Amino acid sequence: RALGRPSVLTIGHIWFASDDGGGDVVHEDPTFGEPTREFRRIIDAQTQDNYQSSREVDDFAVAAGDNLMEGMDNNADATSMDARNRSESGEAPDTDSTGNILSDLLSTETDSNGNIVYKYNIISAAKLEKFQKMQREIADEQELLVEALRPATSQKCCIPKVYQERNNPKDVDCFGTCYNERACHDPNFPFDSAEEKAEFPMANVTNSMRRGMMRECKSPKPMMPPVEWCQAPTTVGDDDNAEEDGTTQNQAHLVRGIPPAGCVHATNGGGSGAFQHAIIFPSAKLAFCGIPKVGVTQWEQFLRFYFGAKDYPALPHYKMDRDFFQFDKLDPKAQRRIWDDEEWTWAAFVRNPAERLLSAFLDKVKSKRDKLKWINGTITFKEFINGLSVPMNDTTCTVGNPAGGLSWCSDPHWRPQVYSCGLSERLDRFQYIGDLHNAADHTRELLQRVGLWDSHGKHFIHGGARPKGSRNPWCNIVSHRPNTTTSHVVGFQQKAENSSNSAAEVVYGHAKGSKDKLEKYFTAELRKKVEEELYRDDYKLWKLVSANGDRLSIGKELLPQLSSNCPR
Repeated sequence: RALGRPSVLTIGHIWFASDDGGGDVVHEDPTFGEPTREFRRIIDAQTQDNYQSSREVDDFAVAAGDNLMEGMDNNADATSMDARNRSESGEAPDTDSTGNILSDLLSTETDSNGNIVYKYNIISAAKLEKFQKMQREIADEQELLVEALRPATSQKCCIPKVYQERNNPKDVDCFGTCYNERACHDPNFPFDSAEEKAEFPMANVTNSMRRGMMRECKSPKPMMPPVEWCQAPTTVGDDDNAEEDGTTQNQAHLVRGIPPAGCVHATNGGGSGAFQHAIIFPSAKLAFCGIPKVGVTQWEQFLRFYFGAKDYPALPHYKMDRDFFQFDKLDPKAQRRIWDDEEWTWAAFVRNPAERLLSAFLDKVKSKRDKLKWINGTITFKEFINGLSVPMNDTTCTVGNPAGGLSWCSDPHWRPQVYSCGLSERLDRFQYIGDLHNAADHTRELLQRVGLWDSHGKHFIHGGARPKGSRNPWCNIVSHRPNTTTSHVVGFQQKAENSSNSAAEVVYGHAKGSKDKLEKYFTAELRKKVEEELYRDDYKLWKLVSANGDRLSIGKELLPQLSSNCPR
């Protein structure tokens, strides 16, 4: 009692706020520092509802706002381990360990109705000082964690502040950012500062501007890229409507013979957009050209991990916070600057074309044929490939069979990989090109070269826990806790020690094991058609990249092997 009641209750506040969770609940009465009725209610509910489910659904309850009994279990485990270590080394037991202090501080009783009641006890000044020191050390450790792995600061999902004045989707769990209070109130989120946000403005596209974009994005001329590999950089005057910096009012024409950047505004993510899956990492000056069916989902997850989204394991494609780092949605002047500035690293990964095509068929055609209007009944893999062999007669991407021929109008999941981000024309702009089959080595090397491996890449934890009762189990997943288990793959795109599978291969039910099914689906005739006719240029590039083994390929070094017109 000599310590005074407020001091004792503050201990409880420190622990609840600083240990594994935290949540966004109000822990103390603002006047007396006493736990509020609402806080007690939440603790009771979490204890009753989450104690068992937290073990069944891994660490969700802990990561999204821990409950009391789970925290006491963890501290008891730590105390037990410390006791064993001291016993083996001949040291005396530490009677003031974290677990023992918590046991002295907090005790539980069960009332006549079976409810758990928490009792705050009085502890000595020495124990109080030691406990506070321990909490400061815990806080210091948490500061060393990347933002995405730190304890949740909110128990809800929010649409980013900058979007809140617009008409927003109702499904906040799927479109919003979860467990991060900053996303709800900070107008600069997900950028680090107002200065960084101002450096990468999004395009302000009006309806009249969008109609102008459609002419170039939905009716591109030509309908296929020229595939020159070493095209000269665009200069001022290449476009009749270009301004001094080489951009038009609406779009940046970065490469000749392909649609301009910004087509995502006209095609809603499909159709002709060459840069629609390119993402940027501003602090590292890395622009990564994502290609559908070549691990793009994992890179979008890593992007959200990079800027601190605590729900980064969730399905990323609908999350509105990622819009700010999508190259295709930036202002044309920012796009031009990123493309022309040699300090910016451009990188891409490619994949065995036959394996990618089969993956696209299994995931986007066979499994969804009932939802695809252009499929009348069923379609075999052979029929699908034969459809891709039909010459393109259309001059617009708004009509025709989506599976008919290969052009800018083709679905991005089976459109040739070299159509992406100007790979077919400006391969020299890509400092690094990796192979999906060597994703672990190539990803680590790439992130090391741009300075993102030690800061983010090696800390990435694959997967997470799904909230109990979620309407969509892929929308608001939270990460596993760091340093608590060896069952989760740690390190972006790295492999589990006891498995040959990459962490990237388990993705929301749309990894179809196409590599193992190649022999089943491909006849010699179909394989020849894919390799020598449909995806000839994809095969040229992929074979060169694959031949480099665990070493990243450099675009300029590949050019002489792709075309005799390219300099050695």
